[in-house]
Amino acid sequence: MCTSSRDRSISFLNENFGYNVIALPRERFDPLMVLGGPLSGLRFLGSLGDLVTTRAPLPPLVVDDPMPALAGRRSDLHEAKAGLTFLETLLKGLGWQGGSLALGFREAAFIQLVYREVRHDFVAPLAVLNYLAKAPINSLAPEIFRQCEAVVLVTDTLKSNCFGVMAYDHHKRALDLDIGALQEMVAGEAGILVSRESEGNLIYRGPRQLRFGFKGVRLVLDRERSRLGIDVREEVLLARARGGGEASPVFPPGACVVPVTGQLLEIQLQ
Repeated sequence: MCTSSRDRSISFLNENFGYNVIALPRERFDPLMVLGGPLSGLRFLGSLGDLVTTRAPLPPLVVDDPMPALAGRRSDLHEAKAGLTFLETLLKGLGWQGGSLALGFREAAFIQLVYREVRHDFVAPLAVLNYLAKAPINSLAPEIFRQCEAVVLVTDTLKSNCFGVMAYDHHKRALDLDIGALQEMVAGEAGILVSRESEGNLIYRGPRQLRFGFKGVRLVLDRERSRLGIDVREEVLLARARGGGEASPVFPPGACVVPVTGQLLEIQLQ
């Protein structure tokens, strides 16, 4: 939920939780999705079940697990124009059909976004390994691995339908914006609500859960056994923004991928 490639909220998610942050938060971005291509520009390919031939149920997901450690975490201050552009993107993800919020934020020089009510969905890597051990690959899998530099399985996503917004003047003092005007701008738009939590702190809430961060593991193809596996030889943790440190206990050491950039990632879903 940020716009700067060096935003501290990105770094916080990278360094402390091992998440990549995607450039365009979206409703449909779930564990067990398969991404492929160069790591710098992954695109959606399908689901894990599309690569194998088995009637066994997919590994079970844990959904709506709270992430209280993210509550209240703020992005860096962004110039109003850039901040509004991203805010409008978030609102459109929630269902807003409007054009510009500039009028409601005309006094703002800087805008800051705040994580609120974040939850995550995830699948246990051991459940994935058990599933793959019993699932022969289908005829399309070798060609997918031939064409893609990396094939990544999404294992964990961060989501929220609520986010905070703070506006500041040129002296970086918090502004108490006209809540009535801001409410009118989104009134009747797919159930989006605007409220004031405290002076200068607005809350936008909508009916959709937007996914904005993810973890993943790199899939590998065992041609001799006609099976897929997880590349545990990788030494780089998913989205780790600096060297050293321990792996997240949720994932096998070294099993996570997507090199650390500290930047927003573009994921192509078309």
